[in-house]
Amino acid sequence: MNCFRWVCMVIAFVLSWVVVSAAQLQAQENEELMVLVVELLNDDDIDMRAVGLEQVRTELKGEAATQQLLALVPKLKPTAQAALIIALGDRGDASARLALVEIVTNNSRDATVKAAAVQAIGALGSEADLPMLVGLLSSSTPELKAAARTSLVQLRGRETTRAMSTAIAEATPAIRIAIMEILVERRAVEALPDFLAAAIGNDGAVRSAAMKALGQLGTPEHLPGMVNGVLKAEPGKEREAAEKALMFVCQRIENVDDRAALLLPAIEKLSPADQLSLLSTLGRVGGTGSLAVIEGKIYSANAREHELGVRAMCNWPDASIANRLLELIN
Repeated sequence: MNCFRWVCMVIAFVLSWVVVSAAQLQAQENEELMVLVVELLNDDDIDMRAVGLEQVRTELKGEAATQQLLALVPKLKPTAQAALIIALGDRGDASARLALVEIVTNNSRDATVKAAAVQAIGALGSEADLPMLVGLLSSSTPELKAAARTSLVQLRGRETTRAMSTAIAEATPAIRIAIMEILVERRAVEALPDFLAAAIGNDGAVRSAAMKALGQLGTPEHLPGMVNGVLKAEPGKEREAAEKALMFVCQRIENVDDRAALLLPAIEKLSPADQLSLLSTLGRVGGTGSLAVIEGKIYSANAREHELGVRAMCNWPDASIANRLLELIN
């Protein structure tokens, strides 16, 4: 037993020596590589700097190297600083985050450098950085605004999307629109209820952005809510865009006739005036169900209903009713 314990102690010692030696070797390799990286990053040749940045992304290992690189940032020219900061984001080492936040909040920093830090935070940050990034969406500096948008698309964290969705109802119209566009880029389907709420709001630009977002991410189950969005839209360009957004969702249903079958029950619950307003939408959706409703209005003795029925048929999504349109013209 004593012999066994002795062997175990020897093995443990050897393993610890191997681990320490490996760490020392890594540190030595990093130190030698760091000297080369500094030289490359300070080079005026863009290709040489690119080689140095690739070493930052893939070869220099560990948090200690990250901190050394952060210390190097202020010693470089602004363009090289920005490039190094982006590379630090690509490393994926979250230990760089606080230093990057400090760069963003430092008013004396070059705008290009700050924009690079904003972009890198998207790769390293979490929902804790959301207020700062959302605030930068209204920046008067285009570089910062664009970087904040890119960062918000990338930002991780379980609560990030939920917090962004909440901001749709609380922010200024311009920020609400930007956030909805960002959520679409994130493919954040969990934000669809918030889009539906925004689609029936009082601001026309926000409504249009919400319907566009629904057109990109919505599913058939959202069609009843989108019908309300179409009715809320002002006649003209906003209404046409809202109808097309609804049409895009319907087109994801493979069977053409099923599209109207899912839409008509929601329309039938509306007032006669609202049903008449949605004839144009039914024309864009197409299918036998839509055609039956539209034909009924075309044959109506009411001149207004007849006119709206013909106009709705002119919106048909394919050429299958071309002959019927010729009959109406003649």
